[in-house]
Amino acid sequence: MTKGYKLLGYKLADNIFYCLHHREIIALRGTRTQVQLRSTMACLLEYLLAHGRERVVSDEELMINVWEKITFARLRSDYGRLFRR
Repeated sequence: MTKGYKLLGYKLADNIFYCLHHREIIALRGTRTQVQLRSTMACLLEYLLAHGRERVVSDEELMINVWEKITFARLRSDYGRLFRR
């Protein structure tokens, strides 16, 4: 990426875009239609868009870099709630 610029999203097709900030898919076909992705879906799509454009991403890589990180983050969050006073 060019220095000084921040990636805002991806163009998925001619009139379909993915917005990183809102984690939504936006279709611009006459009217604007958007679909908000759940956290796990968004993480998976973002990983594939960032790493799978030039090579095949293996199942093992997805398990380590997407599913394990999501699971760890959820466990850490649950642990904090469990011991909150």
